Amino acid sequence: MYVRFVCPRQHPYTDAELGIYRATDWLDVEDQPEWLCRDYERALESMEGLSVPRCVSGSSGTADGRRSLCWLRGERDDLVSGFRHLAWVMGEMGVPVSEIVMRDPGHIIYRDDAQVVALPGPGLPRAYPRKWAARV
Repeated sequence: MYVRFVCPRQHPYTDAELGIYRATDWLDVEDQPEWLCRDYERALESMEGLSVPRCVSGSSGTADGRRSLCWLRGERDDLVSGFRHLAWVMGEMGVPVSEIVMRDPGHIIYRDDAQVVALPGPGLPRAYPRKWAARV
């Protein structure tokens, strides 16, 4: 199983929602209670070992990488639970985040012990209605 955390924003290159890391751009951390900001920082720190694959990162990203989606490997309970906590914190800060679980994320173009990057196949589920998904 593969797990992805998404917000109701449209991915710029696919018919999918934006992932949790990109959703952090819409957080207004300045106007949050101090305890929530500390919890947010701790949640991010717990994921520091997770790297962004080169195929999807910035200007070095490939065309396939830009159209791909990142998924956590379901057997990594430590990461999945950390992301669940981050999703809760982000929800408290006003950015809704939902979890999607799939058996087949599509054509995998990158894999490591924590995650895969895959070109989405047909039947990709959505967590939010398309009308909610603002364009990035």
